Amino acid sequence: MTQTKSEPRTYRGGCHCGGLQVEADLNVLEPASPYHAASRCNCSFCRKRGAVTMLIPPSAFRVIEARTEARYVPKPEVGAFVFCAACGVHVYGTGHMEMLGGDFVTVNLDALDEVPRAEVQVGILDGRDETWTIVDEGPLIG
Repeated sequence: MTQTKSEPRTYRGGCHCGGLQVEADLNVLEPASPYHAASRCNCSFCRKRGAVTMLIPPSAFRVIEARTEARYVPKPEVGAFVFCAACGVHVYGTGHMEMLGGDFVTVNLDALDEVPRAEVQVGILDGRDETWTIVDEGPLIG
């Protein structure tokens, strides 16, 4: 199914083994703001996990299957990374930051099916210096 630039659609996906499955309502081609666009954070943890994520409101996200869900919480004041305890795939994160609009979910675009990868632009989010600003951008590779 193709997506027009102005309409969000529901993407489904999850981890490799199927133990953690999600749905997210996203507009990957025309996000609401730079903060809601596809991004790769440059903090030490995110550089190692290598995920491209989108920040969305919790109301646009649903966990369908959570039998293998595990959490890593390096900064409790910001949020948690949620991954599969069986296969290790990072699927999403949760958190709260006033400067990002309060409660949020970050969904790993690489864990979702049918994302139009060739059309998605990715911003680099400055988590390393905790400015949380977009400092660069380019295409989603792969």
